Amino acid sequence: MLTDLENTQKETALQLETLIEGRTFPFSVLFSGPAYSGRMFAANRVAGALGSSLETTIIISDRDFRTRIKASSELLRQNRTAACAAFLACCVSTFLKQFHGALLDSQSQVNRKKFSDAGDCMDLLTELSGLSEQELSGAEQLIDRLDSSLEKLYTSRNTRSVTVGKIRDIRRWCSEYSADGKTKTVIIEGIEDAGDSVSNSLLKILEEPPADTFFIIISDNPGRIGQTVLSRLRHFTFHDMDRKALEYILAPLGVSPAVFPDMQSFFLSYSGADDALLRKSASDLLAGKEPDMPALVRELEKNHLYGRFFALVVDQIRKNHLSGLLSESRCSYLLNELETAMDRGAAFNQQERLTLDFVVFRTLEVVG
Repeated sequence: MLTDLENTQKETALQLETLIEGRTFPFSVLFSGPAYSGRMFAANRVAGALGSSLETTIIISDRDFRTRIKASSELLRQNRTAACAAFLACCVSTFLKQFHGALLDSQSQVNRKKFSDAGDCMDLLTELSGLSEQELSGAEQLIDRLDSSLEKLYTSRNTRSVTVGKIRDIRRWCSEYSADGKTKTVIIEGIEDAGDSVSNSLLKILEEPPADTFFIIISDNPGRIGQTVLSRLRHFTFHDMDRKALEYILAPLGVSPAVFPDMQSFFLSYSGADDALLRKSASDLLAGKEPDMPALVRELEKNHLYGRFFALVVDQIRKNHLSGLLSESRCSYLLNELETAMDRGAAFNQQERLTLDFVVFRTLEVVG
């Protein structure tokens, strides 16, 4: 039932399968763990196993799918195989579930056009998925059209975030929409960063879950989810993928698992990102040296990697503390300053370049 998941997160997969087969799967669950551990993939697989279809599965997520989609598209350009086409289809269809018609009411007039564009993307994806391997060899123009159509859909952090309006749309859809015997699944990611009003709105649904509807919450940091919401979720933990799991995913795609230490490095590499530049910039910053800002900004803007760079800086701060290069007090102060700045930037949809300038200035001030 969850064969793919059994080969990447075996213990969790067995727990989930037992509940699904016994028809005792909870109406609201939490999938926690590090990024790129397969939580979203698992949520989609579970939705299907519970009886939800493409039409009855909704995703609300604050993640930027662009890197994953660009990587999977480039992979298909290099390897015109059915496996690579299916991999792209999985990444794109997951992204497009954010443009479900049930979420239309809470959108601005500008964003409403994106829902129509998403339908066009789905038509192109369906056409691409129906090609044989022989036909894929000549599908360059179709892949180009899909990439171009997807570019219209990538949105700012603010429009990706979980909002009270979207939760209200979900509640209305759950109570009014007839799924004709199919279950409905709502996948929500980023609730810990959405604020109390969103948590309270979601709590009202979880307290009285609609019939035949399942909620899957995805989180990197469940400790930041409000206790009242957290107490209503059955918790499943995902772990970083080991070498065997990477081989299971990458080998059928014609990619050598030995080249990449994890899925994130694979996606970054195939999307054209210069992760080495980001790592060096973070290392230089914590060594008290200002990075090559023009080169760094160009890379962050081109591949939309501000979040990746901020994560690398935070990780380098912790490494410096563990190695004795940064005192406990300076480490705590710096982490608090940077995380507050990043949270504020996300909450007010602040230009990420402004957050970057603050991160660089404050870090050099503390470590220099």
